[in-house]
Formats: sequence, C-alpha cells, structure tokens
Amino acid sequence: CLLSRGLGDVYKRQFQPTSEIFLTIAATIAENDLEVDSARQRWSIQHRCENGWISVGSGLFGLKLTADNELEIVPEEAAVIRYIYESYVDGGIGSKKIADALNAAGVQSRNGYPWDAKHIIGLLRNEKYKGDVIMGKSVRHFGEYHKNPNAEYAPRYYMEGTHEAIVDRDMWEAAQRILEERSRNHCRTRIAHSFTLSLIHISE
Repeated sequence: CLLSRGLGDVYKRQFQPTSEIFLTIAATIAENDLEVDSARQRWSIQHRCENGWISVGSGLFGLKLTADNELEIVPEEAAVIRYIYESYVDGGIGSKKIADALNAAGVQSRNGYPWDAKHIIGLLRNEKYKGDVIMGKSVRHFGEYHKNPNAEYAPRYYMEGTHEAIVDRDMWEAAQRILEERSRNHCRTRIAHSFTLSLIHISE
C-alpha cells in the first residue's frame, strides 16, 4: 500500500550510508569499540604488571630489555649515566654543561642526536636508573596514546627493585631534590623578570 511504501522510502533515506542517522550510529559504534579496546589494553597491562611484567622503550640509555623480559645494564652506557649523576649531584654542574661535555667528548646518545639539557634532565628523573619501574606512564585511550602522569587515563604501577640499579637510591633522590630546587629557583627568576619588565613598561 501507499502507506507502507512511504514508510519504506523514509527508512531507506534515513539509513543510507551517507545519511546523518547512519553516520551518527556508526560513530557511536566506533567510539564504543575504541573504549572497549582501551579498557582491554588497560586490563592486560594491569594483569601483566601484577605478575612482574615490565615494558620499556628501545631508546632507554644504559639499559636494555632481554628476551626474558628483564632489564640488563649496558656497561659502557651505564658509565655515562653515572658520570651524569655524579656531575650533577657531587659536582654541582648544570644539565646544559653536562650535555656540552658529552658532545665535546664525542659520546653518542642512543638515538644519535646531540645531547641537550632536556635529555639530561630526562635521564636524571628516570626511576629505572635506581632499579625501579613505573608502568602506565602513557596509555592508549580512545585509540590515541596519552601521557598519564596523574593516572588520569589508567592506573600507574610502581614496581620496586625490578632490576640492578645503575646509581644508588641516595644518589637518585639527591638528584631529584636538586632538580626540584632549581625548578623553583627558575620559576622565581621568571616571575621576578616579568615583574621588572612590567614596571619598566608602566614607567614608560
């Protein structure tokens, strides 16, 4: 009948692959699939962490992951890590000067790029050099990888004593205190500089 044919035409128009309703439904399904995939990944990481599984990037200077899923020290690179910590903590040398010294000595980084202050600070903050591992620093959420410093997207797992340390805990903790103090001083300097510039601008 005309009524049934009319309803059929409406149905066909609404559920064509290019129709708004069809695209909305498809987007909802895709979003749900991504969330299910992210949840599955988080559960897998949690399960494996609880059983002592660890994962690190291939570019971690000073350490390498063996086929048995264990972190192993790379001796020649570990000597560089110790030099960095000792220079920073005992020698009072800043990250930029340490980077300059490594470049001048021809020491190669893992990725082949020149050393810089940011790279040195990253090594000084890395807990793996004292023998621990934090899992969940970055996670996949809705199909994209995100940094996860505050466990916003998934739990983080601190695993203590997972491998042989390159520097002792006292040295590592001392480096963190210096990093924090220098960060506070840098912030105070920037605030004071901004305030001075504001006064100059007002006086003009």
